[in-house]
Amino acid sequence: MHKYLIETALLGQGLASISDQDILSNWHSPQAQLVWIISGEIKIGTLEDFLPLRQKADQLSRIDASSLSQAITEKATGVLTASATMAVCSQEQILLAVTCGMGGIGPKPTNKIGSDLLALRQWPIALIAAAPKDVFDLPATLAWLHDNGIIVVGANSDICDGFLIHDTAYKLDGQINQLTNTSHLLILNGLAKRPVTNEILLNAMKAGEHAEQQGKYYHPTVNQKLDEDTCGLSSREQLKGLLANIALAEQL
Repeated sequence: MHKYLIETALLGQGLASISDQDILSNWHSPQAQLVWIISGEIKIGTLEDFLPLRQKADQLSRIDASSLSQAITEKATGVLTASATMAVCSQEQILLAVTCGMGGIGPKPTNKIGSDLLALRQWPIALIAAAPKDVFDLPATLAWLHDNGIIVVGANSDICDGFLIHDTAYKLDGQINQLTNTSHLLILNGLAKRPVTNEILLNAMKAGEHAEQQGKYYHPTVNQKLDEDTCGLSSREQLKGLLANIALAEQL
C-alpha cells in the first residue's frame, strides 16, 4: 500500500523553466507515487512514468476534486490538483497527500472557497503543503480551516507567513513532531526563500485573470508569469518546496 500520493498539477503545468532533467536530477525518492489521469483512467506511478505527460502541458486538463468524476466520464487526460489527489487518496485508503502551494479563500469580494479546503473538510486525509498560495487571503483561509475543524500545524515552525512572498506571520495550532492523527490535518512546511515581490505577484494575478477570461487556466498562467518575472526563481523554489514536502512525508 502506498504511504502517500503526490499531486501533479505543479509538475505538469506549473514549472515553466524547469526541464525534465532538472526535476530528475533533484528527485531523491524514485519510488514516490504521483497521481494523474490518462483517457479517463486514474494512474498512480513514479516520476519517470509521469514525465512524458509534461511534453503535452498545454493540452492537459487541470483536474480538481469537483471535476474528477466528469474528467473520468469524459475520458480526459490531465494533471490532478491537491484536492483531486486527496479524493484519490480517500478512494485508495491512503492517508497522506503532498503538494507545494495550496488553495484557500479567494480575495474579496468573492471570498470563494478553494477546492483544497473543501477536500480537507470532506475526507479524513492529511495534506502536506508549503502554504496557501499568495493569490489567496491567508488570514481568511486560516480562519476558515479553524472554523471547519481542520488542525493546521507547522513542520518547523508554529507560524505561516506566506508562500512565495513574505506576509504577516499568523499563528498555527502548533508544530508537528510525529504523525499520530491524519484526520482532517494540514501540515505547512514553509519555503526557505521567497523570490516574489508584491508588484510581481499583482502582475501575475492580472495575467491569470486575463487568461481565465480567455478560457484558459488561472494558476498555470500565474506560475508562468511569476517564472518569467523572477528569472525562474519562483519555479525553482516551488520545486524545492515540493521535494522538501516529499521528504517530510517519508519521515512521517
